[in-house]
Amino acid sequence: MCESVDLFPVMESEGLDAEFIEMAGSLDNAPNAVVAASITKVFGPCPLGLMPGNTWKIGPDGKLSQPMCRPGATALSALFRMSEGDGMGSSACCECLYAGRKVTFTVRESGEDIAERPG
Repeated sequence: MCESVDLFPVMESEGLDAEFIEMAGSLDNAPNAVVAASITKVFGPCPLGLMPGNTWKIGPDGKLSQPMCRPGATALSALFRMSEGDGMGSSACCECLYAGRKVTFTVRESGEDIAERPG
């Protein structure tokens, strides 16, 4: 279960009806060590404006460096569950609540020089 849940507004000016997207501050299943998850591919515009290169650090307790949308957190959590916490080099794709929009995250080693650039 998530430690916290926030809602992020997506406004009509972005071509969508006014909606709220659930945000997560942690993952249900965590990596064995601190890792980075970066967006490597976006199919269809992400309603949060996320793009390849946006990066989050994820701790062994599942805590995210910045909140992430629920579909992204669910996809990464499933990756860590299936890999028993060792998802290094693996990718997970989340399907947005809006049809036809997908974002792919890739897990890699966390380095001090990683610029955390969530949307």
